[in-house]
Amino acid sequence: MGGRWASEMEDVPLESVDLEEVGLRLEKRRSEIRRRCETSLSPAELTEAPNSREFLINRDYGLVWCNAFKAASSTGLYNFLLMAGISQKVIKESRTSPVEVAPNQAYPRPSVEELGSVVASANATAFLVVREPFQRLLSAFRDKIESNHQTYYR
Repeated sequence: MGGRWASEMEDVPLESVDLEEVGLRLEKRRSEIRRRCETSLSPAELTEAPNSREFLINRDYGLVWCNAFKAASSTGLYNFLLMAGISQKVIKESRTSPVEVAPNQAYPRPSVEELGSVVASANATAFLVVREPFQRLLSAFRDKIESNHQTYYR
């Protein structure tokens, strides 16, 4: 896990953020996602329930995160564990990956009903981090194959 963690990030004063402009950009993104889903998915796929097991719900911060691997997932998991009160020491000394620590120690997998209820709440912000598909594939190759640090990938 490289990069900067939440404890190292600089504070951005809220006054310097144009919330109206951010809202317009997010709405534009939502519209584009909706349009692309409607043109590329079948009606059955559009009504399919989400895989709720890939979501982490942090009620204290009102966050719902859909974890997409190789798209800032290690950083996201690390920060979500910190938000749940798990210390950096426990995370770093864990013999398992953050992917396994999260559901076992802080974020039990939600049901589809629980996920729907939390996402529909006005107090929750749901988000997903995405990455250009080829970069994601390349990252997976470098992490799992090229670095060759896990026996079963050899």
